Amino acid sequence: MNLLTFLLLLTSPLSPQEPAPAPTQPQEPAAPVPSAPAAGQDEDSDFAGFTYQSEDGSFRLAFKGKLDNDWAFFSADPDLVGSPDDFRNGTEFRRVRIGLAARLHDWLKVKATFDFSDGESGFRDIYMEPRNVGGLDTLRFGHFKEPFGLENLTGSAATTFMERGLPTVLAPGRNMGVMVRDRFLGQSATWAVGVFRETESSGLGTDSGSGQELAVTARVTGLPWYEDKGSRLAHIGLSYSLRNPDNGQVRFREQPESHLAPNLADTGYFLADSVQLGMLEAAVVLGPWSLQSEVGHAAVATPTGTDPGFSAYTVQGSWFVTGEHRDYDRGTGSFDSIGPSSPYLGGDGSGAWELAVRYSQLDLNDSGIPGRELRDLGFGVNWYLDANTRFQLNYVITDVESFGNARILQFRFHVDW
Repeated sequence: MNLLTFLLLLTSPLSPQEPAPAPTQPQEPAAPVPSAPAAGQDEDSDFAGFTYQSEDGSFRLAFKGKLDNDWAFFSADPDLVGSPDDFRNGTEFRRVRIGLAARLHDWLKVKATFDFSDGESGFRDIYMEPRNVGGLDTLRFGHFKEPFGLENLTGSAATTFMERGLPTVLAPGRNMGVMVRDRFLGQSATWAVGVFRETESSGLGTDSGSGQELAVTARVTGLPWYEDKGSRLAHIGLSYSLRNPDNGQVRFREQPESHLAPNLADTGYFLADSVQLGMLEAAVVLGPWSLQSEVGHAAVATPTGTDPGFSAYTVQGSWFVTGEHRDYDRGTGSFDSIGPSSPYLGGDGSGAWELAVRYSQLDLNDSGIPGRELRDLGFGVNWYLDANTRFQLNYVITDVESFGNARILQFRFHVDW
């Protein structure tokens, strides 16, 4: 029996269509059933959608999902094309995710999310969270993103562009581990630290090797300024990770800011004793205007003592023409998805319209490693039809130093629940 079948069977007694047994004798009136919080009122957004709960409110189950359908069109200089398949116009389901979140007795949260975008199931977030342990906001065990970087931790439903900026190539992704996270300074700052083990790139969340691919990753964020429920704020943050490379080797490679594009910067695998990653982040929201920037660096210690270092940075700005603002999650120190003040779907409004521009640069050349230097200039238009649906249009000009450039026109239809 798989996980989905088990949870469906578990929740079947909670179905409102199942008739209650007829009482054989007079009974006292039943206590009122706690109602599920309205969207946006629950402390955990995982339980703001399709949610079922037991009569006493001790068990809650939420069904989650996300679909991203992408289309991309390329034009590249001849020197940038190594084969006819390097830049091929195409379409894909970037994400096809189905998940469940459960809350047991208000002290344990369980989340399981799977992705089917490549035709096979792969783990994404699979974890357990005992609640209120030692007064901490979060104690988490399982497979999830390491606490590193602002855009890396901002969910794909809330990122301004279709793909994250180039510095995220220096950010660790999802791995198996344990993490603690909490807020301090009157909930105006967060800290998080975790110990992780590298898992397979397939996303299966397993590692049966004998190596010591361990990492310690930490992040701290602060809000020097926060007003009007987050419509005006300033955010700063710093992340650090110390890592033992998987099997004593490391590799950095990255596409331009399009998932259907080939990797244009690539160090290839090389021997490494340890890797240190750092990321400095800052963001400002002034009503409909926002500005965000990150600077990342990777320092690699090698057996030969060459010790290369790689760096990247990005800066982006956006403007909501219709007056909305980017939502901020004070519990995680990252941005959250937004809902238009006047929805187009299910309403008579125009939805929310956002214009954005971004510049990113990545340098993977150092100490004799010809990883290339990549620069991206991107423009974006986002149309939020309602809180769960949006269209995105991106135009990216990417330049590979000494090789040429490419132009990318891409758009996405996104829906989540």
